[in-house]
Amino acid sequence: MARLTGATLLASVLWSAAVAGVSAQTAHPLPEVAAANAPIDAPAAEIQLLDLINLLRMEHGRAPLEWDVALTDLAYARNLDMIERRYFSHDIPDIGFAPFWLKSQLPRALGAGENLGLSDEPNPFVVGSLYNSWVASPTHLENMLRPEWNRIGVGLNEVPSYFPGVTLKYVTQVFAVASGPLTRL
Repeated sequence: MARLTGATLLASVLWSAAVAGVSAQTAHPLPEVAAANAPIDAPAAEIQLLDLINLLRMEHGRAPLEWDVALTDLAYARNLDMIERRYFSHDIPDIGFAPFWLKSQLPRALGAGENLGLSDEPNPFVVGSLYNSWVASPTHLENMLRPEWNRIGVGLNEVPSYFPGVTLKYVTQVFAVASGPLTRL
């Protein structure tokens, strides 16, 4: 059975209700639809991504990444900036290339980089879907496996979309090279 996403999921629920003779105003979504529409547990999703990335790194003979609070703060800042200014890019309007900006915010980092993700997948599927997309992309995969990186922060922000019952998940992974926990300017 094909998995439904976005507006197709809502249309399927409304169609099922109509077939059952229930109006859209009184229809109760199926339990799995209700779970898919519950707000995402962002901290759990972020740790799940960290675990997936570290497992991938270990499978490729790389050292696991350490969680960094300053990098997580920057990941959230990137998400919020993209949400508020309505763009999605590694180029920050009026600032420039995001990895250069990240490095400028981290005085003790020897290097910094990022992976971005944006999804309208239902919450139970979003982490796996984004992770699989990053692994399938040579440049994103290279970032996750880069041997120099030793620290990571992940930020996930969920916002309503234009479609009822559908949310957008902005996910930023920020990577860095540093001798220990970082501080942000």
